[in-house]
Amino acid sequence: MNKIILSIIVLVFSLNFLYAEDNTDKKDAQSRFESLSKLTNVIVTVEKYYVDELKLQEIVDKALKGLMQELDAHSTFMDKKYFKEMQIQTNG
Repeated sequence: MNKIILSIIVLVFSLNFLYAEDNTDKKDAQSRFESLSKLTNVIVTVEKYYVDELKLQEIVDKALKGLMQELDAHSTFMDKKYFKEMQIQTNG
């Protein structure tokens, strides 16, 4: 399971790094890679050492919620469940 997660993370880093190199200079690409590497290290550490057992998807969803909340008061991350609930409330 951990090998699959690591493989996915490496693939994402590789694709992001290649994409960044095509669209920005190498300094920006390296900065992007370092930032993504930091995020991945934190996710792996939480997954491995957090007192409660969390699935990778739960960790990522919580990270995205925190990211969006810190942007501004009008941004939010909606998982599938929250999105469906919002649709029911707005559609009636």
